[in-house]
Amino acid sequence: MFLYFLPKTKAAKPDVLERFGLSDLFDGKPATREMMGLGPGDQPGLLICHGRVDQVTLEYLPKVQTWQKRFDSDAWMGIANDAVLSPSELARPSQIDGHPLALADGNRWLIPQLRAFSPTQLDGPLIYVPKLKRTLTQDPENGDLVPGDVIAKYSAIWKEATEIGDRLLTQLQQPGATIADLPDSKLYGFASRVLALNYRMGNAEIAMANLLQTDMAVRIVQLALDWDTLRANLGNRLCRATLGTPTPSNTTPAASV
Repeated sequence: MFLYFLPKTKAAKPDVLERFGLSDLFDGKPATREMMGLGPGDQPGLLICHGRVDQVTLEYLPKVQTWQKRFDSDAWMGIANDAVLSPSELARPSQIDGHPLALADGNRWLIPQLRAFSPTQLDGPLIYVPKLKRTLTQDPENGDLVPGDVIAKYSAIWKEATEIGDRLLTQLQQPGATIADLPDSKLYGFASRVLALNYRMGNAEIAMANLLQTDMAVRIVQLALDWDTLRANLGNRLCRATLGTPTPSNTTPAASV
């Protein structure tokens, strides 16, 4: 369980959490405790964490805890030196379906799948379907309700997934290309944001808990983008082309499910 310290603060209101860059880490009202003495950085302030006050030990104990200032924020974060992370404790109330993956802590974390290909769709451009929630829109030709864009909550991550997916597809079609051809900063950042869709964490929490290794970040990207199915589809198309029936291999999102 991660603890957070807000210097010179007495209440963890939504605007306060946003000011400290913590709003994405709390889905509800945090447990709080105002420091009677000095906290991290020898400052007065407020300790906060997930859960109810009667369920957590909300104390500043520097001898048995590790504390560090969050990047680009005045907030501090801490964790007990003997803490064991639990995916269930950090899970968001509503999670996106996906695939379990063992991370560096030995636990299996649910990695959200953002899109889905069909391995047997061999004709025409590769079609993928968003696995995120989508709004319903009206078909201009027949008036039916059909799936439209992903909801606003996921628009940024979907845009990023589409851009990265298209780039990696282009690389995949080159001899010897791998998903790791994506610049490290983009690959690791995207993996972190994907994990954050299902869990209350960001770069700081991942780093403090030593939760990810380079190969695990790569695998998160693969699972999010349905990489295995994409490769199977391209393999099937290659086999078909070898037999004399070439097919195009550019991609496009499906208009409907």
